[in-house]
Amino acid sequence: MSLTLANNQELSPLAEPWARMTGESAKAFRAFAIFRDLGASRSLSQVAEVLVEDAPERKPATVLSQLKKWSSSHRWVKRTEEYDAFLDQQLVEQTL
Repeated sequence: MSLTLANNQELSPLAEPWARMTGESAKAFRAFAIFRDLGASRSLSQVAEVLVEDAPERKPATVLSQLKKWSSSHRWVKRTEEYDAFLDQQLVEQTL
């Protein structure tokens, strides 16, 4: 059985919110992982810069537009908030 999110995307009951979602393409998840791993100062513009560096033939505005769509449809902000909270909890547990 899987968990259905507000936008009808599914997660495995064992999957963490920052794991690849059902229906999330490999390209979208790679971009999400970059966004997630940028830390608290993350932004879609930073992700676009990374992706354009990897593929200079792509136009930054086009990349950013796609990132905005993916971010919205795959709940990147909420997922990274949950990831950040998880990391914070890990730090707390390590200090106890």
